Amino acid sequence: MTRRLVAQLSSATLTAAALAACGSGDPSPGVAAAAPQVAIDVAALSLTGVGDVVWDLEVVDDQDAPVWQRRVTSSRYGDGTGSFAFVGPCAGAAGGLDNEVHLWVVGLYEEDAITSPGAFAAGATTGPGAVVGTALPFDDPTATAPLTRTVSCRPNEDARADFLVTLMRPASQGFFDVAVTFDDIFCSAKFDCCADDDVPADGCDGDGSEDIDLLFDAAGARGRTNVLAIACTAGAGGGATDLYMSALELDCDVTSDAQTFAADLTIRPDATTPGNLCVAGSDGVSACRPWIEEAPGVDGDDYLFQVAAFMGQQAADASGADVRYWNVALGVKPAISACRLRATATADDGGDDGDSFVGGVVADGAVYPAIAFDVDLGSCGAEALSSAPGAAVRTAYSASGDGATRFLYGVGPTAVTAPHCDPICAHGNCRSDGTCDCGASGYEGAACDQPICTTPCAHGSCGAPEVCDCEGTGYGGVLCDAPVCDPACGADMVCSAPDTCTPAPFAFQASQVVVGRTVTCSATNQTAEYTECTNLLVDGKAMPNGMHCTPGWYPERSRYSDTEAFCNRLTHSTQLEAYYDCPGYAWRASYQGNGWAEDVNDNGLTVSLRCYYP
Repeated sequence: MTRRLVAQLSSATLTAAALAACGSGDPSPGVAAAAPQVAIDVAALSLTGVGDVVWDLEVVDDQDAPVWQRRVTSSRYGDGTGSFAFVGPCAGAAGGLDNEVHLWVVGLYEEDAITSPGAFAAGATTGPGAVVGTALPFDDPTATAPLTRTVSCRPNEDARADFLVTLMRPASQGFFDVAVTFDDIFCSAKFDCCADDDVPADGCDGDGSEDIDLLFDAAGARGRTNVLAIACTAGAGGGATDLYMSALELDCDVTSDAQTFAADLTIRPDATTPGNLCVAGSDGVSACRPWIEEAPGVDGDDYLFQVAAFMGQQAADASGADVRYWNVALGVKPAISACRLRATATADDGGDDGDSFVGGVVADGAVYPAIAFDVDLGSCGAEALSSAPGAAVRTAYSASGDGATRFLYGVGPTAVTAPHCDPICAHGNCRSDGTCDCGASGYEGAACDQPICTTPCAHGSCGAPEVCDCEGTGYGGVLCDAPVCDPACGADMVCSAPDTCTPAPFAFQASQVVVGRTVTCSATNQTAEYTECTNLLVDGKAMPNGMHCTPGWYPERSRYSDTEAFCNRLTHSTQLEAYYDCPGYAWRASYQGNGWAEDVNDNGLTVSLRCYYP
């Protein structure tokens, strides 16, 4: 006999308005106070079939000390089916003091008015928190922690905290094998690693006898297939049924360890045309863009041989319900046993803009249900939807502090989905027209995958924005323009080309010996083109002029000293510039040929000298 478990989700939207106050004492429910207070308003969208709802409320200060705690019922402080209003103080300061408002859903009850709700117990229903009433089962988003909002309390100022909560609860409708509903949208989900028909289910048989052979491999034979499936409907008379899903992420412990989940393969599930996403082959998965993205160093063909997506509308039954389904099939190889799969799916009535889920986005601060897939592909079987903690396919909630949550991929008559860009945008964003917008990412190209280096790299390539990759070029430096020698060049040698050491170019110094005589400079200047000595003296004497008495730089050697030969000895080039002047006669140091000659008496002198490099 097949047992059917059906869960219905109803929604309650909680709006908490916190009016800042400095104060203490017992809160005053439902009564406006003379001093500013914390006001919490709860409004239910639809909790049909519920007589009363019990809540626990708490405000704590910045030291986590309780300002006040209270258990309230919607029948006493509201409409009896979820809504209520409550007023209480918070701890404030002139500059603002952060308080936290904590909210627990204690329970949903059949009775129209719970008269013995018990005392505040942080959501517990035992001991002082025991409630006298007939409890209705529901999936509690506050089972492990309260819903929390932070408000800054200042004297005589208002602050606001909003909670939007959607609750899942069982119902009697027999719809799918296992189902939940989101705002009266019924959903079923499962993940099948095999056809486990054993009673009770005991996982996949190791001999392959229970394998699902569905997708075709490169040889044209059907191979082992895992299937993720979700189906939903807004029900008879309901609006448009839209399904939403995140990317499927597989962590095969290639880029992380077993304790950290990091996606090695990311699968986009929204095929433009239902069916195979890849071309089966030796590298069919690696080439399956834009549907599959591999992390660096990961070869998807080691784990998968095909991926397919099937989505559509089931034939209407007598009730006229709009039933939508979305199945993602993975053609798996033996190495898949090292992988774990994670994904999230949900559903929406596309015609209802009054809920907290519109256009694929869960509103900021909303608590909205979803179906979470967290499947160990090495030990999974036929995994049914469950609310049990740790289940491979389980109901889940977004948290009140998560901010807006977007589901990128959607199918259905009014679903909003992320645009397709092929190739996938490595950086930047995918525009609605299917092209990549690189923006200020530092990349360019059709896929925004080509880094930009504003100053071109002398060697190598631009490996990242404004970063040159010199690998294998023999050069280093920011622009790969500095040759690298290994081992390093010795003293008086320079690395002039990769692994090439040459004598270091001559440079004038403040004092140095040249062919047995001491040459001094009052200042030196070194450029890539020349080396310069200012106020050049040889054993205290200037070199002669013999050319020009108008002070200035001239590209000619002295008639009384072979400065061309002098520079050639130093820099291996006869190109020079000399600064000549005529201050009066004096003995000058003369250079001729390969050495120093007799001093000469000249009324001019060489003040400074530039010897150029070849």
